[in-house]
Amino acid sequence: MANRFISVKDPSTTEFQLGSGGASGNSNMHDGTSTTAGDLVELRWDSTVSRKGVFDAMMLIKRFILQGGFGQPGSDGNIPV
Repeated sequence: MANRFISVKDPSTTEFQLGSGGASGNSNMHDGTSTTAGDLVELRWDSTVSRKGVFDAMMLIKRFILQGGFGQPGSDGNIPV
């Protein structure tokens, strides 16, 4: 089972264009089956997970962050591992 990845180079820039990496003119996002080391935020999932499952996981992560999951500003003590 292959892993899938989607990553963002710079989360402060919200622009994107659908497609993979720089090949399609996408300057801020990458997607595919391998990680992109220089990007700042990355999501990984198993190929057996549905699109809805990935979306549900992102919503769970969003709730975690909104409820203070990162702790005080500048702290990474509550980031799940």
